Amino acid sequence: MLIVSVFTNGQRQQVHQLAKSVSRWQSDAVFWAVLMDQPASGFGFNVLQVADLNIPNFDQLAANCQTEQLWGVVKTQAIKHFLSRADSVIFLESHLQLTNSITPFTDSLNDHDLVLLPQINGLFEAKGKSHEQNVLKTGVFSTDCLVVKQTPNTLKFISWWADRTLRHGQHDYSNGFGGYQLWLAHALSLVDNLLIFKETTNYFLIDSPQITPKSAYGRPAPTRFFGISKGDIIKGLKKAIRFIETYNPPFLARTPKAVQPD
Repeated sequence: MLIVSVFTNGQRQQVHQLAKSVSRWQSDAVFWAVLMDQPASGFGFNVLQVADLNIPNFDQLAANCQTEQLWGVVKTQAIKHFLSRADSVIFLESHLQLTNSITPFTDSLNDHDLVLLPQINGLFEAKGKSHEQNVLKTGVFSTDCLVVKQTPNTLKFISWWADRTLRHGQHDYSNGFGGYQLWLAHALSLVDNLLIFKETTNYFLIDSPQITPKSAYGRPAPTRFFGISKGDIIKGLKKAIRFIETYNPPFLARTPKAVQPD
């Protein structure tokens, strides 16, 4: 089993933390990370330079696109590359960390070929926000975490997904940028034995140890804090609550009064 991630030189610290967490909690897995910008060395874990993915015309793409536009291209090509060389691949974004064994994922592969996580964790309606338009543009399945077993069917689908992203996913920044996430939804009809993993993951997988509205909504909330004072925690929670209350007002009823927004 391979655990794979993608990162830039500016994300060295967080991908290093991910690699350490894999070594601690999933020692039977081999960790690889693809560096998608300038070549570098001395990481302490397996690193594949983006040039080794042999992405067609990548130098031209890199010269004309922003890093954000290339992200889906490199991510999907990395999954395609490693899946052809391993029995199974678990893709994790570099901002994630393991806090326990990922047995729920590995056990799922006994009966399923592809495991997807929902991206939508809140209500569609949001006051003053075009939330449904965002759903239509970016899709309902997360690309932060993907679990896939090598079969002829999954190899065909991942290859289609990666090649389509390469051809179309970076040209229109406003729409195509999210296209690769939308196209992932086609797995529902194209992949046999697919599982939508609806259980909570925050007892074995967390976001980077920061308190932000983004990590409080749509991603597992962090459970550990480093160098953050109690005042900072309360301030961060207030921001998170302001963000969440629009989508899920009953949340406030379960929130300690001390950290409810002013």
